[in-house]
Amino acid sequence: MERHKTKTIEMTNVKICGITNVDDAILANELGASFLGLIFVSSSPRSIEIEMAERIADRLRNQVRLVGVFQNSELGEVKSIAERLSLDYVQLHGFEGPEFCSEIERPVIKAFPMKFHSPEIEKQGRSRRYDDVALVAEIQRYPSNVQHFLFDKPKTADSDGWLENAMARLARIQSECRLPPYFFAGGLHSQNVRQVIDTLHPFAIDVASGVEAKPGIKDKRLMAEFMDACQNSAART
Repeated sequence: MERHKTKTIEMTNVKICGITNVDDAILANELGASFLGLIFVSSSPRSIEIEMAERIADRLRNQVRLVGVFQNSELGEVKSIAERLSLDYVQLHGFEGPEFCSEIERPVIKAFPMKFHSPEIEKQGRSRRYDDVALVAEIQRYPSNVQHFLFDKPKTADSDGWLENAMARLARIQSECRLPPYFFAGGLHSQNVRQVIDTLHPFAIDVASGVEAKPGIKDKRLMAEFMDACQNSAART
């Protein structure tokens, strides 16, 4: 008897970051996001008030993983907010070192900006090996509660060529050693995210501005298109 092949839809894990209201949080969850990022950095245009974060957490807890994003905050503040919201993850986006991370009593995502030398130096391949080894060595310094790393574009970096350089560097590192499961972010949108997924196969994709109508306010169409681009049809019998 002939068995018919059916298709299953698999999606790369996606973190929608910079969620600032309940409606956007619900929509992101309905579209299939695995993680929601709540930013507790006052200087960010996507910063969220703790009361709104509580409303989101109460509405979606146990349906999607909640990530609190901090940058050079006091340890006590991080712990207090994480406990109040029962966060699934704490994401640290500043100068927090291994010792600071070890004090967080829940899983941590540690962000690393992907910096590059001048285009001339990159083109010649100079300093690449040193930088790759240094990055891996730095990652290995972090304690086991740092479950994921996030490779991101520095705020001051020129967007021209950054994505190509970042993908090339991570692909090069991955060919030589095994990286822990990581998130990838930086200028992603529905038109370029598939290239990142197919090239790097990251644990998760992180997006904010690429699915927004304006900072902190998500666009339903852009979010749907982005999530669609992260899907992968896999045939099975």
